[in-house]
Amino acid sequence: MADVLATNREENFLQTYFNGLAQSSFDKCKDAVDKERDTNKNQNGIWPYLMGTLSQLATTEKSYMALLFLVPKSFLRKENSLKSAYDTLRMECKRTEEFSKTTQLDLLVVHLLGQLAQFASARLELMEFYEKLSAFGSSKQNNLEELLPQIHNLSQTSDIKFHHPLMEPLKSSFAYECEILTHLLDANVEMASWNYLPALLKINETQAKLDTWAKIFQLKETRRLGLFKTPTSPQLFQWLIKFKCLSVSKFTLYFYEVLSKYSTPQDLKTLCAKQSLDYVNLIQAFQRKADARAVSLILDVNGLESFRGPGYVHPNKPIDTPKGLDSYPCIFTSPDKSIREIPYWPSVIMTLADRIQDLSNYEKLVYVFDHRAQRTYFLQRVEPRLTLVLIFESKRLEKESYIVSFMNEITQQLRGTRIFNCLKGTGSS
Repeated sequence: MADVLATNREENFLQTYFNGLAQSSFDKCKDAVDKERDTNKNQNGIWPYLMGTLSQLATTEKSYMALLFLVPKSFLRKENSLKSAYDTLRMECKRTEEFSKTTQLDLLVVHLLGQLAQFASARLELMEFYEKLSAFGSSKQNNLEELLPQIHNLSQTSDIKFHHPLMEPLKSSFAYECEILTHLLDANVEMASWNYLPALLKINETQAKLDTWAKIFQLKETRRLGLFKTPTSPQLFQWLIKFKCLSVSKFTLYFYEVLSKYSTPQDLKTLCAKQSLDYVNLIQAFQRKADARAVSLILDVNGLESFRGPGYVHPNKPIDTPKGLDSYPCIFTSPDKSIREIPYWPSVIMTLADRIQDLSNYEKLVYVFDHRAQRTYFLQRVEPRLTLVLIFESKRLEKESYIVSFMNEITQQLRGTRIFNCLKGTGSS
C-alpha cells in the first residue's frame, strides 16, 4: 500500500513537470526536479537518476524552443552543441540495466526513460529538418516538395514513439509543431501549382493548430501575469506564426483573381492591406512608378497533372489539357487587365520558353531587349513552375537598380528565402 501511495506522489510530480514543459515553463521545471533530486541525493536508486535526466531535458528543450541550434557558430558557442546534448540525453535514457526493476516505481521510470530516448531521437530528426529548411534561405534551388516526405514521416510516427500518458503534454506539443510545419509546407507546394482549395484547407488547418497550441502557452501566462497581460510564446512558435502569415499573403496574391470575384474592390484592398506583406500593393505601386507595361506572374502547367484552373473546380468536371499559350496562364498581373490584351503576348511566352535554362538559376535575372520593337523584358524564376515577368515599352538598362531590387525582393519573399533565413537569426534575438 505504501508503495502505491509513493508511486501516486511521483506520478503527480511527473504530470506537473511534463505539463510545465509543454507550457514552456522550463526554468520552473528544472528548479522542481533539481530540488527533488537534492531531497533524494543520499539514494542511489532510479528516481534520482530520472530527476537528473529531466533537469537536462528542461535545459535542452528551452534552447530548442529558442531555436538556438540554428544560431551561427561563434567563439562562445560550439557548433551543434544542442545536438550533442540531445544525443547525450538519448544515451543516458538507455542506461537502465544498472537499476533494479522490482517495484512499481522502478518499472514506471524504466518505461519513461525508454520513451524519453525515443523523444530525444525525434527531436534530433526535427532539428535536422529545420537545418535543411534554413538552408533554403541561401539555396539557388527552391523546391520545398523535396522536404515533404521527411516532415510527413515525423508527423505520422511520433504517436507510436512516445505514448506514455504522463508524456501526453510533451507528445501533443511535438505533434502540433510537426503538423503545423507539414500543413504550411503542403500549402506552399499547392500554391506553387495553383491549387486553390487544397492550399486554402492547409492554411485553415495551420491556423486551427496554432490556436490550439497557443492556448497551452496562455494557460501559463494567465496564471503568472494575470488576464490583462500579453502572453509570450517561444521563438519557434513565433517563427511558425510569421511563416503562416507570409503564406496567407502569398495565397492572397496567387489567387487574387479568384478572391476578387467574391469581394468588392475596396474590401479586397482592405484585406490585402491587413496581410503581413501586401504583395498586391507592392507590385501595383512599382508598376506605376516604373512605368511598366505589365508586371506578371506566369505559370508553366505543361505536364502538371494536378492543374484544374483558377479557383475551385469540381473534381468530377472534365478538364481539357492546356495547350499552346493556354499552358502558360498568367495568375496575376498589374495593371489589373487581361494580359492577353497585349498584342505581343506570344512573344512573351516564346521568350520564357527560350530562356528556360537561364531561368533554372533562381538567382539569375534574365534581361531581353527587342531592338526591332524597342521593348524590354525582365524575367526571374520564383518557384519551379512560376516566373516573374516585367514588360517595358521602351529600352531599360539591364542593371537598373530599382528594377533589380524589386525583382529580387519579390522573388525571395515568395519562395520563402527571407522567412527561412530568419531561422538562423531568431535564436539570438
